[in-house]
Amino acid sequence: DTDAARAAVYLGIIAIHRAQADASIAHFERAIALCSAGTCPTTLITALTNLASLRTRAGRDDEAVELVRRALDVAERRGSEHDVASVRIDYSRVLLSLDPSEALAQAERASAVVEQLDGPRSLRSARALFAAAQALVRLERPAEAVVVAERAWSILRDRTSPGDPEREAYRALLASAQGDAGDLRGSLRGLDAILAEESGDLLNRISVMINRGVTRLALDDAPGAIEDARAAREHRDLPAAGAPPHR
Repeated sequence: DTDAARAAVYLGIIAIHRAQADASIAHFERAIALCSAGTCPTTLITALTNLASLRTRAGRDDEAVELVRRALDVAERRGSEHDVASVRIDYSRVLLSLDPSEALAQAERASAVVEQLDGPRSLRSARALFAAAQALVRLERPAEAVVVAERAWSILRDRTSPGDPEREAYRALLASAQGDAGDLRGSLRGLDAILAEESGDLLNRISVMINRGVTRLALDDAPGAIEDARAAREHRDLPAAGAPPHR
């Protein structure tokens, strides 16, 4: 059962990469069923958190929260600080729209533990900081969000290569926080950098084009705003790639 559960998780992750949401859900649900006897807690945690991510994307936030709470319970009973911290990052993500204050608390708890376990410049540290910055944006605390998002991006930039799917999300979050904080030119530089890299999910790139257009308009660059609007319209009918899993 343990090997079969691991295989199901592997197949679920492959299905996410192929944008096959229904198939990935079926694989993760199979893995959860196979691990229900407690024989493979690490695999169970991975299946639960990935399934929660899919539920969040589908707008089923309450289900996502229950799945991550179950994963957190498994991690705490297992006694693994590493697993608990990772699940808290996932917990922060699924709570973002439901309770941003609690999302921030979970991200900050995870960040403190991850820094002790992995050091301050690890990828997990970047992910915890990213989750905290997302919550700060939701809580309309843009100045704090900029500081945290800058730290997250600094780590990720040093630990990944151009083309990594996470880079676009981190830059976009920082640009959004800068815009909210009134630093429109800083935000524009970040959006320019995202689009210059020629990578990332198509739908995300369209969103970045639209955001850049809005920012340009706020900076009285009407021709630039029109250019971005046209580019976004030209791209909108192209097929979009599936987003990769976050674990």
